[in-house]
Amino acid sequence: MSTSSSSSSLPSLDVSMSSTNSVVQSASQSSSSSSSPFKTSDFYVIRVSIETSAAVEETEGVILYKSIMLSNSEHTPTVIRSAMLKHGLEDDPDNYSLVQLLPHGEIVFPSNANVYYAINTAYDLNFMLRRKRDDDTPGLKKSKGSKGKKKISLSV
Repeated sequence: MSTSSSSSSLPSLDVSMSSTNSVVQSASQSSSSSSSPFKTSDFYVIRVSIETSAAVEETEGVILYKSIMLSNSEHTPTVIRSAMLKHGLEDDPDNYSLVQLLPHGEIVFPSNANVYYAINTAYDLNFMLRRKRDDDTPGLKKSKGSKGKKKISLSV
């Protein structure tokens, strides 16, 4: 008798899995016009690399990154801890900054930011984790090739 009850519960399990897949599919279809599987209304999948010296990148030619799922409730310290865990770094997360890499600059996130809402989704979701610098004030910074640095405050 227990065999029949367990077999009767299997179809309901299959139904719930198929309904979950349809919810995920509909969420990704309605999320944006680009219909990227990495951007939905509930989460983003971001790529986080660790800052390395330019000499290392030139010789190896490969930038190692880890993918992290970012929900709409995660703040900067949580994302930094997740990136450090994925990269195997054992240090104080307060010593690091989270930076979104953009074609013409970068965004340095403040420690109290909700990263999900602060990121620029018009570009690839490429991030870098680096040791804090003196010039790591939160906001948008233009690359050195542009005229001066333009900072936009990310008030949260």
